[in-house]
Amino acid sequence: ALEELRQDGKATATKLRHAEQEKSNLQVKQAEIEARQEALRERTLADFQADVAEVAGNWQRPDDREWSGARQRLAKLEKELADLGPVNLAALDELEEAQAREQFLAKGHDDLVSARDKLGEVIEGIDNTCRRLFDDTYRQVRTNFQTLFRKLFGGGSADLKLERWETVIEQKNPEEPPREVRREVDVLEAGLEIVAQPPGKNPKIITQLSGGEKALTAIALLFAVYQTRPSPFCILDEVDAPLDEANVDVYNSVVREFVRGHADGTTADGSHKGSQFIVITHKKRTMQRADAIYGITQNERGVSTKISVKMEDVDGHGELVTTVRGAGPFAG
Repeated sequence: ALEELRQDGKATATKLRHAEQEKSNLQVKQAEIEARQEALRERTLADFQADVAEVAGNWQRPDDREWSGARQRLAKLEKELADLGPVNLAALDELEEAQAREQFLAKGHDDLVSARDKLGEVIEGIDNTCRRLFDDTYRQVRTNFQTLFRKLFGGGSADLKLERWETVIEQKNPEEPPREVRREVDVLEAGLEIVAQPPGKNPKIITQLSGGEKALTAIALLFAVYQTRPSPFCILDEVDAPLDEANVDVYNSVVREFVRGHADGTTADGSHKGSQFIVITHKKRTMQRADAIYGITQNERGVSTKISVKMEDVDGHGELVTTVRGAGPFAG
């Protein structure tokens, strides 16, 4: 009986050693599982900002769950989440900066739109004023040009015409052939056509006029503009160069009228507001009609001398009053 008990004790000791070995293995596995649980909890908290225990407490295992499809969807979501990258902890601050920047730019945009609208109104007002002033000036210049042309040519007719219409090519549909469309042009951008018909002529183009006729037409237009808005001072640089002797006299008569004061340039008391003209010329007839002459001469070869003559200094015999060199209105 003692031997049997001894054998049973050995068997029990062997079982105990096996049990302790299994217990040790289970403790190791338990530590591994706890470590995995902790790692899973930390990963879940870092990746999904969720606590595993809280999620597990609220989760119920479905009976009809297709686990293979769920794993595929989970893998896809994990890949998309990985593509998003790590969480930007400064995103809120960056959002506030972006919102502040957006408000600043929106305010600047509103200010620019408001300024653009106001500037458009100002430009429209200026354009309307320019159109009105241009129309008034154009009518006055046109009337003056017609009068001065007849005076310079001793008859004939002339006119100024605004080219208010233009022909353009339009093709709205590529399948349709282009067509000519006639549209109105803004008066500020319209061209100006000069019509001149000297006595006894009916030219179709300006090249049919002679050089003198072209020059007289230009002089008529020049003085028509000048008569509309005269100034106290004017310079004419060889305007009479292409004119013959007879037309030079006509040109000088017109200049003399503006010097004395035109009928349209009188003041309230009837006095004339004449202009002062400096005329650069080589025509002797123009020099004879001048009040004073200033020029350069070479009495000695290579030596230039300034001269000046006032017609009031000429005596009744056509001789200059004796004066010293360098004296006169152009002295010095």
